[in-house]
Amino acid sequence: MKALDPKQFNTDGTVAPLRLASTVVLLRRAKDVDSKHKVETLMLRRVARKGGAMGGRALWVFPGGGVEDQDECSSEQDLAALARAGARETQEEAGVEVHATALSFFARWIAPSFVKKRFDTFFFATETEGDSAVQVDGSEIDAAQWLTPEAAIALYQKGELPLVAPTFVTLHWLTGYPSPAAVIEALARAPAVIVNPKVCIEGELWRSLYPGDAGYETSSPDRAGARNRIIRIGDKMTYERSGLEPRFGGG
Repeated sequence: MKALDPKQFNTDGTVAPLRLASTVVLLRRAKDVDSKHKVETLMLRRVARKGGAMGGRALWVFPGGGVEDQDECSSEQDLAALARAGARETQEEAGVEVHATALSFFARWIAPSFVKKRFDTFFFATETEGDSAVQVDGSEIDAAQWLTPEAAIALYQKGELPLVAPTFVTLHWLTGYPSPAAVIEALARAPAVIVNPKVCIEGELWRSLYPGDAGYETSSPDRAGARNRIIRIGDKMTYERSGLEPRFGGG
């Protein structure tokens, strides 16, 4: 099993600065009307880059990217500007136009302190028309597909859809809904979640603890109680959530 690339991490105790970023989870009704899974989300394949995440592998991601000067974002409190950044990135990467005012903020993922390239990423969601044409930019993104969250997770488990943890967990959160509108409604009801992982490493076993996990506050992965964590061995992840309400009422 392939191990994580140590070149991605600082080992001298230095902490890289955070860069603001935005991600947009585009949702539509599933094309297969007979499927028991009714929601699809747009997944893009980011071109492999030397020194990138997961050892520079080509990863499947939601549309999004770093905030730029043109977004006029003053701080992490400026959700309107962060939404504009997400809308801009979605247009640039996938050729899909979304309105920033239609984006629902639902999660903020903060990269661990030991990662060399750290992002403070704000996740937004919106429903799009089922026939929205997708045209990848061909430079940062080289492929796209609409998948149900359940199908995306299954492909990851088969080794066919490389993902990073925030994408993997978000896909789990999106499972079990009867329609895109139901997802958006659930997001509107629930407070946005801030995920600043506590990562506990024992050899190739990595346990990333998230808020609500019994061991989160004290970075104690063996503490009995509720679970909200990624368990990673090599580059294989599983998501464990138990003893808690489902995230946003979904899966």
